[in-house]
Amino acid sequence: MFYDDNCIGNLKHQFERFGANSCLWMEETLNFINNEYHEKDILFSCLKFIDSLTTAFSSNSKDGVVVTFFSSLVCKEELTNSLNLTSLGIYHSAFDSLRRAIEITLAGFYFDLIKGNQFFIEDDVLKSELFDWYYSLKETPRMRDIKNRLSEHKKFRDNSWVICEAHKLFGSLSNYSHSNGINYSVLNFINRKGDFGISTFSKENLHLFLENYIKTSKQIAVLYAFFNPILICGLPVFEKFGFSGGLGLFEKKQSQVLLNLIHEDYKKKLFEIVNQNNSIQDRIKKVEAMPISDEYKKMQSYFPEN
Repeated sequence: MFYDDNCIGNLKHQFERFGANSCLWMEETLNFINNEYHEKDILFSCLKFIDSLTTAFSSNSKDGVVVTFFSSLVCKEELTNSLNLTSLGIYHSAFDSLRRAIEITLAGFYFDLIKGNQFFIEDDVLKSELFDWYYSLKETPRMRDIKNRLSEHKKFRDNSWVICEAHKLFGSLSNYSHSNGINYSVLNFINRKGDFGISTFSKENLHLFLENYIKTSKQIAVLYAFFNPILICGLPVFEKFGFSGGLGLFEKKQSQVLLNLIHEDYKKKLFEIVNQNNSIQDRIKKVEAMPISDEYKKMQSYFPEN
């Protein structure tokens, strides 16, 4: 993974790759996070979780489209971009990326669960709504409709609050996207110099953004865990599968990071789901019974201490 235990160093490298090293505010941003921000440990857990998003789902495709992988990749890039923007003092636009991260996650679940196996006839041609959406031939449905359909689906029916909470956060972040009054507008996030607005470093704005970044990351963590509960069961993925990706499984460290972002009451419910689901239990046993992969054996021969 890109993010390891040196999270502040990893974040600096991310900002530098983005081009923020030429900006006066990158070091101030990093200094605030590392030395003044009281929630930096949970922020670092968010960074590690977001870094794992694209390994959270199986690579099995529907109609030639791996929709959950696509949505997780977009979500990861949106959240990465939101942080990058803060290193330039561009806080208002960073909130837009948080909103899109929630939107693409819910849309990905919607098209995987609701539309993944639905087809329609147009001009005597059998078409897939999922295919049309993926290739930008169909608009993303309204979030209210996505919320209602997902809440009724068997995967979330008993825990529809998961979807409702995500929709509520989407609505809260939409205040920034739609400039709902001066407090949510770009005017509240820039310094005015005559006719020009100038982006600059602001502890207050950075703190506000980080609070919402953590809220968004935690909400996505809960969504992923209830969509694919086996993620909370740390498994020897590399030991058994080597470098194969897209398995919809997490290593033990990844699972622990995920659980760190989930409320205790939610964790209790998730473990109940895992323990009562025969398919999940069978998959865990199957993975644990697999032989050690050749890639893992080679790594052990090069780095015995691992």
